[in-house]
Amino acid sequence: MTTVKKTKNAFTLIELVVAISIVTMVLAFTSVIFKLSIDSYRTAAANAEIVQKLQAITQQLNADFRGQRWKPAGHIQLYTNPPAYTIRADTILFFANGDFQSINQYDSSSDKKTVAGNIAAILYAQNEQPNPISGSPKEKILLRRQTILT
Repeated sequence: MTTVKKTKNAFTLIELVVAISIVTMVLAFTSVIFKLSIDSYRTAAANAEIVQKLQAITQQLNADFRGQRWKPAGHIQLYTNPPAYTIRADTILFFANGDFQSINQYDSSSDKKTVAGNIAAILYAQNEQPNPISGSPKEKILLRRQTILT
């Protein structure tokens, strides 16, 4: 009589080690690609936000300078008490034509008033403001102030 030996189909230890090392390499490459794609997405989102802010600033500057009144050589002074503006070398102050309105900023008791006019003095300057995260040192930010002449 012949004896038939039953063999079990199984993986050898070397085959398992090779398979695990291949899976580990694939996962390592996948994680590197995933990290690069996340970094590029964050960079693209930051660039889009910067472009959006730049477009808003450009639109505001175009709207301001569109109605500007150019005066030949002369000196313009605004006299208020206390002085509203200190004109420095890094400051732009000009008058512009247009439809200007305040946005309910004058509060008298419960009703808010809106001031409207056709001429405004527009000021662009640098303003020092404490860093909101650390509190100091002060950093310069762009300030835009509009005074409606009524």
